[in-house]
Amino acid sequence: MDQSSQKSGRESSAISPVSPTTVRKLDLRGLRCPMPLLKTKLALKTLAPNEMLEVTADDAGTRKDFPAFMRLSHFDLIEMRVEGECFIYHIIHEQAQVAQPTTESSLPND
Repeated sequence: MDQSSQKSGRESSAISPVSPTTVRKLDLRGLRCPMPLLKTKLALKTLAPNEMLEVTADDAGTRKDFPAFMRLSHFDLIEMRVEGECFIYHIIHEQAQVAQPTTESSLPND
């Protein structure tokens, strides 16, 4: 998993790709299972097709939970990486295609 990208197991859709223009950040450090996945699911409900969600978590259980959930959802896990003791995930709608984000916003932790 270190420094490698990982795509969910689905084929790309035939819909014209949308480039994410906004990165929404969700910091879930300090939360333990099942809270990181539950809070991520809530954030994904509000994610627009032109947005990417960057999740930071320190619960090792997310390494299995996130890819498993993405295989069953309408979202793609486009990157998983480890930075120190944290796991970083980049998630987009399955119709979106990765591009350089131009703006950032943050989600509250509650």
